[in-house]
Amino acid sequence: MFKVRSSWIFITLFMILLLAACGGGEATAPDQTGNSSNEEAGDVPAAGEIAEVNLWVFEGEELFLPRLEEEFEAQNPDIDLQITLIPEGDYVTKIDTALAADDPPEVGFIYEARWVKADKVLSAKEAFEAAGVDLSNFNLGALGAHCQLENDVYCMGTYSGGMVLFYNKDMFDAAGLDYPSSTEAMSVQEYADLAAQLSNDAENIEDKVFGGSSDLMFYWSDPANLFSKDGRTAIINDEATVNAHQILVDMITEGHSPSPSDFDLFGDGDMAAQGQQAMWLIDNVVGVEALEAVGDINWGVAPVPVEKAGDEAWVSSWTDAFGVFSESDNPEAAMKFITFLATDGSRLRTETGGFPLDLSVAEELDWAGDSVGRQEMVEVMGTAREGIFIPGVWDVIDPMWDMWDTLIEEGGSAQEAFDETAVFVQENLDQSWETYESIE
Repeated sequence: MFKVRSSWIFITLFMILLLAACGGGEATAPDQTGNSSNEEAGDVPAAGEIAEVNLWVFEGEELFLPRLEEEFEAQNPDIDLQITLIPEGDYVTKIDTALAADDPPEVGFIYEARWVKADKVLSAKEAFEAAGVDLSNFNLGALGAHCQLENDVYCMGTYSGGMVLFYNKDMFDAAGLDYPSSTEAMSVQEYADLAAQLSNDAENIEDKVFGGSSDLMFYWSDPANLFSKDGRTAIINDEATVNAHQILVDMITEGHSPSPSDFDLFGDGDMAAQGQQAMWLIDNVVGVEALEAVGDINWGVAPVPVEKAGDEAWVSSWTDAFGVFSESDNPEAAMKFITFLATDGSRLRTETGGFPLDLSVAEELDWAGDSVGRQEMVEVMGTAREGIFIPGVWDVIDPMWDMWDTLIEEGGSAQEAFDETAVFVQENLDQSWETYESIE
């Protein structure tokens, strides 16, 4: 789905966006047929027996899902949740193989929209309504991007990931600058102007303070900046998009944002945590953890910059999206697990340190506590909204990475670079829609 490049933010976003949990019990890898080695294909529990719900997830954290498994089974003693760990790079192939054999797991990470399009994933809408789940309380950006299609909902996550702007309030105070708003976004130009005032000119990199961080906007900005409302036309080379990216390039060349080589040398997280960076574009999970680990940084949170003044605030957000495969053995039991994720699962995730997908849970469990930075995070995440659906969006936009690298390393006209790249992006977009619409 993604192409990993040298960009530190994109790598982090990739890891967070695909973050799913695993653990609890003895997880086993699936064999070539897609079945776990401790189960037989076609086993359907008889009446009165315990129903087995198989959950296939990426390898990753071991803190959350074991607790989730324990609590779910305690509330549903007639269901045995079996967790199978699959390397991230093999996941889509394993699911595709299992679907082709009509033997998928009950629950999986809905990584591909084409699985929903092909009716391989069950609608969860009626189950949520029956359980009293109010989806209007949820992060509509994350839920809409991964679980909703054509006024229906097919999966549920447990946390809200989002790209936000962290900033060092002490540095703003020292520079006599007002703090950014937690609900209204500044423009890229305003962001660059702040970065220039917050940077210093120290020649020694260890004494250098960068005012901000800069990179391609497409993975943290509103897709409406790059595509028409119907998602059929690429508009990446319009004046506003080109100008915004030229400003971001200039931030690097003028020393107001670390260059790729600076990131390779020090790592952006280290710079922010060590007081060498005043503003930091990063996902909420990584940012909070890194800054709170230091303990003495007075940090705040704001929406990411927008292309031009007056644009609506945007949070590029995601979640771990679990859905029920329609051809699995125990879909009814599996749907109980999905509704559990939307209720007690969200609370368990919050208790283990995550930011909940259900925004009302953040208030219910006092996720922010006395932290002003966390309180601002709640406000910023509340600005998340649904975007434009683009099938295979990361493959569609992939040519922009090489374009960005060239602009950073060699310079040149941003307009010419975007004009040339727009041709390839449009070709990818046309092909992506053609492939998606051919799915039956």
